[in-house]
Amino acid sequence: NECKKYATIDIFLEQIHMLNFRKPLNAQYLFDSFKNIEEMPYSGDNNMTGYYIEQLLSILQEAFMDNYEKSIRISHLEIFFMNVIDWSTMRCFQRMIKESPELLAEIVDTIYKHDHQDNITKSFEDIKFRNMYTLYEKACFCPMEKNGVVREDKLKEWVERYRELLEQNDQKSLFGFTIGRFLAFSPVGKDGHSPCEAVRKIIEEYGDDDMIDRYQMTIYNNRGVYSPSAGKDEYYIAEKFKANAQFLEPNYPNTSKIFYGLYKRYLRESDRERQEAENGIF
Repeated sequence: NECKKYATIDIFLEQIHMLNFRKPLNAQYLFDSFKNIEEMPYSGDNNMTGYYIEQLLSILQEAFMDNYEKSIRISHLEIFFMNVIDWSTMRCFQRMIKESPELLAEIVDTIYKHDHQDNITKSFEDIKFRNMYTLYEKACFCPMEKNGVVREDKLKEWVERYRELLEQNDQKSLFGFTIGRFLAFSPVGKDGHSPCEAVRKIIEEYGDDDMIDRYQMTIYNNRGVYSPSAGKDEYYIAEKFKANAQFLEPNYPNTSKIFYGLYKRYLRESDRERQEAENGIF
């Protein structure tokens, strides 16, 4: 209690973690100890803060994931610490946004301008905008996914409600652009091909150029850091996307466009890297 009064969040979390390590704390006691923690100063000097909060949050998540009110509070803590923890750690918030199109629509409403609004530049000086933008960029989820499964009826309800909310917010034009990003995190289908069947049907029904482009861009950006291979890795990736597109094309032609686009993009990347290797750049 004294630490909470006079110290920083960094030190407080270190002390709580130490106590829990020596003798595991009761989950309810731990939950109560986080009350008003947002009001404490934060120095950012301790590189272990992210580790401490991840370990402590995992205790709360295991104990209270099915308690609606407490899971909301835990999700607030996850958001508060989102700059020092991984997206995979934000389990309560993930569950909420996967099931709540209202939550995503609120974030989109904050960070993007409205269709009939004058060109207004959003500023990172605006704390709410900065936090919402960070949260949007950090989020990697497929709507209504649970344990690697997406129910078609539930996903369609989610998508319809989300589109309705965007229209109410005068942001109808953002539908394909925003949802395409999140559909790209779809689990694999029962037939072993991406995306899952429920997502394919949504793309077939609602897919426009914005949705397809955004889906492609998300998959492409998710590759992360890689080492040059004179184009060999890119060629193999291109062939995998081509095979996936060919499998989908008969029944899901709109969805297959996504993977044909990725195939062509990686084929170009492969040719470029091969030429650079031949020219001695790598």
